[in-house]
Amino acid sequence: MPSSPAAGNPAVSPPAAALLALAIFLTPAAGADYESWSQVENAAETRDYGDALRTGSFEVTEQMFLDRVMLPQLELETNRASIAGVRRRICELALRNAKDPPIFDAVNSRILAYAEVLSNDTDRDPLLTVNAMLLVGELQGADRKPWPGSLPTLAKAAGNTDLPLAVRIAALAGLNRHADAGVVNDAFRKAVAPVLAQVLENPLEGDPAAVTWMRSRAVELLQVTGGPAPVLEATSTILTDAKADRDLRIRAAAALGRLATPDAGLDASQLTSAIGALAAESLAADLKAAEQRRFDRRLSSGEGQRGGMGMEGGFPGGPGFGPPGGGFPPPGAGFLPPAEFGIEGQPGLAPAEAETFIPEDPDAVFPLACRRDAWRLHTLAEALAPGSGEGGIAALLEGENARRAADLAAKLRQAAVDLDTTPTEATLTAILTEIGPRVGVAPPAADPPKPAGGDLPQRPGSPFDQPARNDPFGPAG
Repeated sequence: MPSSPAAGNPAVSPPAAALLALAIFLTPAAGADYESWSQVENAAETRDYGDALRTGSFEVTEQMFLDRVMLPQLELETNRASIAGVRRRICELALRNAKDPPIFDAVNSRILAYAEVLSNDTDRDPLLTVNAMLLVGELQGADRKPWPGSLPTLAKAAGNTDLPLAVRIAALAGLNRHADAGVVNDAFRKAVAPVLAQVLENPLEGDPAAVTWMRSRAVELLQVTGGPAPVLEATSTILTDAKADRDLRIRAAAALGRLATPDAGLDASQLTSAIGALAAESLAADLKAAEQRRFDRRLSSGEGQRGGMGMEGGFPGGPGFGPPGGGFPPPGAGFLPPAEFGIEGQPGLAPAEAETFIPEDPDAVFPLACRRDAWRLHTLAEALAPGSGEGGIAALLEGENARRAADLAAKLRQAAVDLDTTPTEATLTAILTEIGPRVGVAPPAADPPKPAGGDLPQRPGSPFDQPARNDPFGPAG
């Protein structure tokens, strides 16, 4: 707040006021004047702040409000459960009434300074540091596109191996927001290129799911930035690595398909073989998962069961193991996902809508898994030979090899359409039966395997037996 000379205090110059405000907001949450974000939303100070921005003012009073009231709300324990919403509202409310680009730059710079300090503090709660970095990536300019001023901070954090992987992922997500908004220019490529090289060429340590997520984002960014031969070679290694995450490999194929040029140094024959095998393996994996679910259900229902070690019910589903009568408990029995999460805990499907997705065979490949496979097949087809007729890995081949690659791409593309139109296990099986032998993957078995000792006596029926519609271990997707 500006001091009053009439009160006997010297006036505070703008630079000194800025330093004072900076000192205030760097004191974690201690300067928060309100106990929760809802109080901030309804405060008279908030309205005054918005009115000032509307008139083009962002002076000491507004700066102090941002530093003392609004930003520390991100750190309050009372906002922890709704921290993502608070983070988004900070971005919205801090700039809602701003009109002039200089005001956007001034407010964003203030938020950036706060968020950067917090996100780099490895002693703080990861929930805070990650949300602080996400806040940086969500800053918007006067054109409502990602704010260019956040680019250096995001790139620096994404490539900083001293930061936790979660913070680096949040920074990379911010860079992807820039790319998705079309904010890709020379400055963006120059800032992002070293990050992609660091992520793709060097092994990452940490949770495997987090590592896969980060490399997937890097591969997607590579499609819009391009990269030198070493980065493309590292991406080729991902595609051909049978142990790598399947969807990461598919995204690597998409990037290579877009960047395939004669001078890229790619082994097009090897990549074509890898794409064909990957397509078939993706389908085979879902069919195998369905077979395993059927196998497990027979065991849990007591088919072919034999008591072990002198105790009745030596297998899951027998007396003394799980609910009476074996199998899994009916919906609502305790450990199944609640109804509002949709089938198998997947959000977004209301109970009435979810009912239409339940196949007659509850262990069959789930329709959403089939549609995921359709996306995979289409993506791989585009990597080989885009529907536009230009580019793709097949364009690097000649003669019969080029024809075979283009033919495979056409079959994968048609298979994707068929599977998306009719997302059933039967469709998936028919596609694999046709494609598998072409790429050296065995076609699906005619009959699913039976559990060991399939002809052993079954246990007696029980009045507690009931069908188990929902399997908490499946279906895939």
